[in-house]
Parts: sequence; structure tokens; C-alpha cells
Amino acid sequence: MNSVLNSPLRIGSVLACLLLFGACSRRQSSAMTEQNPRALARVDDTAIDEARFRHAWERQEPSTDNAARRGEILESLIRQAALAEAAREAGLDRDPLVVDQVERLLVGRLRDARLTPLLAEVSVSDEEVRQYYETHREDSFHQPGQVRAAVLWFDTRGQEPLVARYRPRMENIRTTIADGTSTLPPASGFGSHALQNSEHRASRSKGGDLGWLQEGRPMDEFRAVVATLAAGLASPGDLSPVTARPEGLFLVRLIERRDPRFLELSAVSGNIRKQLLRERREEVEDRWTSEMLQSLGIVRYPERLAALADLPVRERGTPVFNPPALSGSPTPR
Repeated sequence: MNSVLNSPLRIGSVLACLLLFGACSRRQSSAMTEQNPRALARVDDTAIDEARFRHAWERQEPSTDNAARRGEILESLIRQAALAEAAREAGLDRDPLVVDQVERLLVGRLRDARLTPLLAEVSVSDEEVRQYYETHREDSFHQPGQVRAAVLWFDTRGQEPLVARYRPRMENIRTTIADGTSTLPPASGFGSHALQNSEHRASRSKGGDLGWLQEGRPMDEFRAVVATLAAGLASPGDLSPVTARPEGLFLVRLIERRDPRFLELSAVSGNIRKQLLRERREEVEDRWTSEMLQSLGIVRYPERLAALADLPVRERGTPVFNPPALSGSPTPR
């Protein structure tokens, strides 16, 4: 059995035949087959009819129509049907792999035929989009304030001798920028000062620029300190005091600020429509599936399920915690 299952050709033959005949009786009588006016060939008691031949013909799209080409396609169907019959005789139509694949194909065809047309009828009007926007404007379409800030940081580990060691360097940079001695534009952050005066590896090559920090959004302790210091700065280019915290020694410069605002309907209408369509289609699919299940006699045996033993489980590796990389290689002292 394993050698048969490992052959892609034979699996394809089995699946194709089972898909065509799975809903019907596994075998037809010879009399019924011979009475079929559309039968083009027969393999034991299985008929190869006109519909099946036309499907194979359209799939191959031959460039010519003649007796030889028709014969070739019919012979390929005969070989496929014969191999599929051999697979059934070997019991492979009951193999879990085959059953699973056939059922998936059948479900896919059923969805295409019955569910897809229902989903295509679902629509959302402009008025429904507007009503959704008005209803959820306060909670879903409010854009919190944001600040973009640059930082110089030393990992002083809460030790006062280290604070005293690095504070003069930061104070000197702050004075140089504040009095105009250094003409760094706000967009440059701290410029080249960050390379030799910051231990924050991720930002020091970018002038200390941390990017946008959004009010109310969870962030690590490092960024939370920067956001707090930046919140007190009004205009691009403003500098915070040199501030010692348990998290280290900080100097923050405001690059840009975005005030809180509401997103306009025109900016979010497309996403609203997609969301409403998705939700309504899910409702249609759930209702359709429920109706399908209710039409069938389903019996469950929970005690048998509970009695199953030795089910293999995949071992999951221990999650690895990767804290934000705050400090890089020591800077020159």
C-alpha cells in the first residue's frame, strides 16, 4: 500500500476518480452501463461518459480534432479509470490520506457551486460606511498625538559616579546646540554627536532618532522615558534637561510633533467597506455552514474520543525572550 501511495501519478488517478464517483455507488451494473447512451468506454462496471471525456478534452486543449487525438484522450481516461479501480480494489479509497484529500476537493467544489454565489451578492452601501464611521469615530478613528525624538543615552545603571562622569559631556552638547554654536537642524537629531555620546546602539548611527512614539501605545521602559521627556518639548529642536533616571542618563531633542486628530472619512472609507464586507460574508458563510450541518444526521461519541491513546504531539521549543538592544560596544571614555 505504501508504494502505491508514494506514487504521485497513482494518487492523482485515485483522487480524480473518487471525486467523480464518490457521491455515487462505487460500482454500476453492467446492464446500466451498457444502457448509458453517452458511455464512450467501460472499465469493468465503470462507465467513461461524454461529460467526463469533454472535461478531459477541455483541460488538455488539443490543437486539432481528429480520430487519433480523440482516441489518445479516451485511452488516457481508460488507463486512469483502470488504475483507480485497482486502487479501490486495494482498499486505498479508505486510506485516511485519500479520504481527506477527496473530502477537501468535494468541499471546495461545493463552496464554489453553492456558497460563492451567495458571497458575491453581499454588498455595503456608501451610507452604511458613513453610519459606521459616525458611530465609531470617537473610539476607532481618533489618531493620538505622536512625537518623533532623538536621544543621547548612557547606561549609568543608577550609579551616581557614572552619572557624574557622563553628565558634563551631555551638558556640553546641549549648550552647543541650544546657543546655536552647532547648527544641526531638528531633522538631524543630534547628528554626529550621537556616535560618540550615546550607548543606544539602534539609534546612534541615525543621530539618535528613535522614530515616532505614539501617546498611549505600550512601549518598553527606555522609550517610555524618552516619550515622557519629549512630551514637555513644544517646538522642533527643543531640548530636554539632562536627566538621570534608573534607566540611565538621557538627553532628548524634539524632531517633530503631530497633534491628536480624527481621521477623515475619505481616508478610512475603503478599510471600513472591506471590514463590513468581511464581517457580512463571514455571517453568510456561518449561516450556510450551519444549515448544511443541520440537514445531516451527525452523531458524536465523546467517550471514544477520550479513550484514544498515544496521540503524538509536537514539542514546542522554549520561547526566547529578546529584550530591546539598548547598549552597544563601549564608547570612548
